[in-house]
Amino acid sequence: MAGAPYDLSLHPEFERDLQSLAADAGRNPTGESRRLLMVTLNALEAIRDGTIPERRLDQMSTYPDLSDCNKVYIQTDPNDRPKYRLVWRELPAGEPGGRPVRQVIQLGTRELGSVYHLAGQRLGRPAGVSLEELLEPERTDIAAKVSSLSDRQPSGRSKKDSPEFGG
Repeated sequence: MAGAPYDLSLHPEFERDLQSLAADAGRNPTGESRRLLMVTLNALEAIRDGTIPERRLDQMSTYPDLSDCNKVYIQTDPNDRPKYRLVWRELPAGEPGGRPVRQVIQLGTRELGSVYHLAGQRLGRPAGVSLEELLEPERTDIAAKVSSLSDRQPSGRSKKDSPEFGG
């Protein structure tokens, strides 16, 4: 859809999962995998179109921090509670004036929180570590470099002669 407010991106591992689900659905067109595939495809379209309610995930100490992510309830049996979750996050546009990107990360069962642990693995986020803590080493490195710049005494060598700056 050309007028969609968001670009849709599939995490590479999610894309493989979706292909596997489609293969399972093809082998058993009346089974749960077929229903799961159809509901998931409809959810992907709604995520891209911005018509699905955003259900922000909370940070919990026993799970990876997915507080920048959302979940979608995926229900394959209308007479039962939804047992699947689809985890996605919104990212800034890749270029100025572009559309924000909604990246789908993981589809899985909610049982024992497996979908959230797998999503955390895909994003490289260990359980019990906040996003703030994950970014801290990067901030510390930057702060240390800035601090060291102000502490240094000027050397006799000019920056223009430095190999980093083409010298």
